[in-house]
Amino acid sequence: NLSLMDKAKLDWLFKKKVVFCTSLDGPEFLHNNQRVFADGNSYKETVRWLKIIKKKYKTIGYRINALTTITKHSLPFWREIVDTYVKAGLPTIILRFLNPFGLAQKTASQIKYSADEFIDFYKKALDYIIKLNLQSKKIREGYAVITLQKIFGDTDPNFLDLRSPCGAGIGQLAYNFNGDVYTCDEGRMLSRMGDESFKLGNVLKNSYEDLMGHQVVKSCVIASTLEGLPECCHCVYKPYCGTCPVFNYKEQGNIFPQIPTNERCRIFKGIFDYLFLKLQDKKTYDIFKEWWKIQRQNKNV
Repeated sequence: NLSLMDKAKLDWLFKKKVVFCTSLDGPEFLHNNQRVFADGNSYKETVRWLKIIKKKYKTIGYRINALTTITKHSLPFWREIVDTYVKAGLPTIILRFLNPFGLAQKTASQIKYSADEFIDFYKKALDYIIKLNLQSKKIREGYAVITLQKIFGDTDPNFLDLRSPCGAGIGQLAYNFNGDVYTCDEGRMLSRMGDESFKLGNVLKNSYEDLMGHQVVKSCVIASTLEGLPECCHCVYKPYCGTCPVFNYKEQGNIFPQIPTNERCRIFKGIFDYLFLKLQDKKTYDIFKEWWKIQRQNKNV
C-alpha cells in the first residue's frame, strides 16, 4: 500500500504502465490504526506517494485509484473518510465492507459489524457525498456508480463481484508470488489462511487450458449463476447483483449462497434499496445521471 514504494520501483512500474490502486482508509488516525507500519506513519507515506504518482501518471492519462476498508472503528467517521478522499483529489470512493479473509478474519472480534450497521454507515456516507456534489464538490461512490451503470446503461460494467456468473476464473485470475494461480484474489487470500480450495495450478507447471478447464472454475460458474440459485432467481435485484462463491464458502461452508443468513446479500439489498429510494429525488437523480455519464465517457476514473 505504497509504504515501501521508492523511486526505482515507481520508475519501473511507470515504464510498464502499471495502473496503481492503493488502500486509503480515511484520516490519519484511522488509517494508521488499520494499516500499522513498523517503520513510521503509513498514512503520510501513502498520501506522499499518492501525490507523486498522480502527478507522474497524469502525463499518460492514467489515474491512481484507492480503496477504503470499512471496519467497526470506521463507522462513526463516515464524514471524515469522505473528506479524506476529497482532500486527496480522488474522484471515487468505494465504501468496501469487510470480507472474511486474511487479517480481517484473524481480528474479526475487534473490527466486525453487522449488515445493518454497515448499511446505516453507507446511507450516512452516501447522503454526505450527495450533499458535497450539490455544493459542486465532485466525488462519487463506487458501488453506486456500478449499480447506476446497470440502471441507466444498456451494457453491463463487468464488475466481477456483481455479475452473473461472477468473474472467478472466467473473468480474472490471481497470481501469487510463487506462480500459484487462483480463481480470484479472494481465493488467493484464502490460501494465506491455509485453505487451497480455490487454487487452479501453477503458472510454471500448468497451461492456460489446464487452468480454464479446472473443476473449481466450473463449480464457481455454476454456484454464481443467479438464474439457477434459489431466491436469487426471482429476486427483483437480480439484474444488478452477483454472489461470491469464496465468500459463501468461508462464511457458510458452501459455495452456493444460503440467502436467508447471507450477510453479503443483506448488504447489497440494503445498498440497492437506498439507491432506488434516492433516485426518486430529482436533484439526486440528476447527480446520479451525471455520475453515469462520466463513467460512460471515461472508464479509467
